[in-house]
Amino acid sequence: MFTLLLLTRHGWTDILGHGVDHGANEWPTIQAAEAAANELREVGVGDRPGDEWRVVSTADLDSYTLVA
Repeated sequence: MFTLLLLTRHGWTDILGHGVDHGANEWPTIQAAEAAANELREVGVGDRPGDEWRVVSTADLDSYTLVA
């Protein structure tokens, strides 16, 4: 599984959606996660200058090196 991380001027986040469904930000493939990021950009999420989307393996989310 893969998770989208978003870097904004406030820092990194993986919290997307309403926060109740913890699997809402998990995607079966890198391509599916990238497609979701593109759809979010189209509606104005993560499209500001300096914003960055990153697709990471969900199993690696506890690794500090992901955002270092």
